[in-house]
Amino acid sequence: KICKTGRYKNKDMFWYEQFYHCRGGNLAVDKDGGEIVAVTGATISSRAVVRAINNSIQNLQKYLGRKQKG
Repeated sequence: KICKTGRYKNKDMFWYEQFYHCRGGNLAVDKDGGEIVAVTGATISSRAVVRAINNSIQNLQKYLGRKQKG
C-alpha cells in the first residue's frame, strides 16, 4: 500500500520488497485480505506468484523438517 502513496518511484522494487520480511507460507494479495499489493491490472498474475511462493515455502519447510528428523 506504500506504493499507492507514491513513496516508491520504481514499482518493480516495491513489488519485490513486499516479500522481504514475510514469514510462513500464508501470503495473500490485498484483494484477498493479505498484505501483498497486487500489480494494477494483473491481480490474477499476482495471485499466481503469491501462490507459487507459498507452495515453495511449504515445500521447503517440509524438506527441512524431514532433514532434521533423519
